[in-house]
Amino acid sequence: MMIALVALFVVTGYVQSLRFGLWFDDHSHFVHLKNDGWSHKEAVEAAYLAVPGEVMDYWGRSESLIRYYRPVAFTLMKIEYTLAGWRPEIMHGFSMAWHFLCAMLVGSLAMRFLGSRTWATVAACIMAIHPAHVGTVTWIACQTELMTTAFQLIALLGYSRHARWGERFTYPCPTIADESRAWIVGRPLKPTMAPPAPASDPHRAVSPAILLSLLCFALALGCRENAVVLPVVCWLGDRLCGAGRRGWLRWEHITMAIMVIVYLGIRHWALQGFYSLTWDRMAGISQFEMIRFLLDKPLVYLMGIFCYVPIIPGLTVGQAGGPPLGLYAMAAAILATFLVIYRLFGRGPALLWPVAAMLVTMAPTIPIYPSSHHLYLPSVGGVILMTSFMALVGGIRRAPGQGLSRRRKWILGLILASHAVGLTGITVWRGYGVMIGTLPEDLVVEDVVKRSPKPIRSGDHLFFINIPSMAALYPSCAVRVEKGLSELYAHALTYAPAILDMEDPAALEILDSHRLRVRAPRKSPYHQGMSGRILRSMLNLPELKTGDTLRADLDRYKVERGGDDTASSGDWYTVIIREADDEGIYELEFVFNKPLDSPDYHFYFGSPQFMAYPVDVSRPTVAASRPATDAAR
Repeated sequence: MMIALVALFVVTGYVQSLRFGLWFDDHSHFVHLKNDGWSHKEAVEAAYLAVPGEVMDYWGRSESLIRYYRPVAFTLMKIEYTLAGWRPEIMHGFSMAWHFLCAMLVGSLAMRFLGSRTWATVAACIMAIHPAHVGTVTWIACQTELMTTAFQLIALLGYSRHARWGERFTYPCPTIADESRAWIVGRPLKPTMAPPAPASDPHRAVSPAILLSLLCFALALGCRENAVVLPVVCWLGDRLCGAGRRGWLRWEHITMAIMVIVYLGIRHWALQGFYSLTWDRMAGISQFEMIRFLLDKPLVYLMGIFCYVPIIPGLTVGQAGGPPLGLYAMAAAILATFLVIYRLFGRGPALLWPVAAMLVTMAPTIPIYPSSHHLYLPSVGGVILMTSFMALVGGIRRAPGQGLSRRRKWILGLILASHAVGLTGITVWRGYGVMIGTLPEDLVVEDVVKRSPKPIRSGDHLFFINIPSMAALYPSCAVRVEKGLSELYAHALTYAPAILDMEDPAALEILDSHRLRVRAPRKSPYHQGMSGRILRSMLNLPELKTGDTLRADLDRYKVERGGDDTASSGDWYTVIIREADDEGIYELEFVFNKPLDSPDYHFYFGSPQFMAYPVDVSRPTVAASRPATDAAR
């Protein structure tokens, strides 16, 4: 029954993702994995996150790639791509399969925790259809999160079996859950008859369960960095669920700590340093604002797990002044609910374990940029807590043979039905939201591939005006794949003020063969708001004012075309700020040293009608976009 229900929820919630295709860093991963080999070095090099100014150059500024050490995950992804024939829709099927596996493992963990197959099934189904997981399951690059969660859950189940969590708990009165030695059922009391002391400590023996646990822990470390906290989660389980384990530090803890140290050393060697994209570096905020962010972000993430609040940078987290006051009220309500559950479960320490596991697994993601996929692993503890509350209503604390009242049955049925219908609806709705969010990139690529008036060759330069930030990092990778090109260079001359499209009309004027001028909408200047602050911070741009100039050097883009046909050196252009104030930039002029209509130059203009319409730069002209009557295609 569990398998069928979990599969039903996974398919219902995510079948639409089969037609989503590639998005964002999926494109660069696809190119690297397809073109590179199977070595450890190549798997490491494929794992990176491009930031503004790298894959998409911005005014000659470039920020170092954010690199990760995830060779196991990317080797598995290369195997999947190979089996899938490099078809994205099959890769989305693999993502659904990984998510199904994780949900089933959460069911197994809940079975140990609550001692009930029924409530284990409920926990697995909640994990399968939880709305916070939409971004993780529908984004191929986030298979790293799915893989590390699966390996960590297997490692945790193996460890708990080896450590015999819950085996020596005794309780003041029998309940249904007691019969299966559930970890959660009550406060441990002194046993009525002390067990005989073993001649030797059996827990020091090397069991198949601990060997499996250590192996999966090593695989999890090779999939994603957040696996480094698993030893803490296991140690906390020993303290809160493993009443029979003597000693605060055991050989298993030392072994896992050594594995973490070795992993960090190998990671530092492979990446030649330590890479992290903290929020203060990304958003250019003050130290005080960063402290506020570190305090607020865990609360917002908890709201994402328990109240299904979407994680949107600048809206629900990371915005000036902190999150809305309503989120604090919701956090207080969650705390009050937990205290009630804790009291009804007899204040047993085991109930503290999923809380601690949730916070510990969340901790590595707190200083960095906010993203919904950070909730996937911490939500395991949240799902177990949610299921524990439902199990209370369902009478898990009742004595054997005692039935549920008709009223309680109705309440329980209403809770389960509302969750099944409500969570499914929210998940499907958010899936459509993801599709809308990925659409700008697809439309940019479509405009470039289908509308470019002259052929695009390997080593050419694509210049984008008013490109939406949601499509601004990886379109050149997608165009390379579509055109079968070995190399292509993309440059953003201006980003659209809105993240999804160019909502308001702008103007483009070709002044002569080397100069063009761009005017922003009066109510939507460039570099405004949080998006402008992030851009300036990551690229180390100063606060620009009228009359400022910057030189964008393109010398690093030199490509041998074959024979004597070599890209010319000394390419550059100058950015002149013609009008700006505290709100942003209203008018810019770009002066190129090469003619605008050079064979290797291609210009595209974003407007309310088109994401990237090819511009004829061969003669002076003025192009002013019109207000949109319909959304961009």
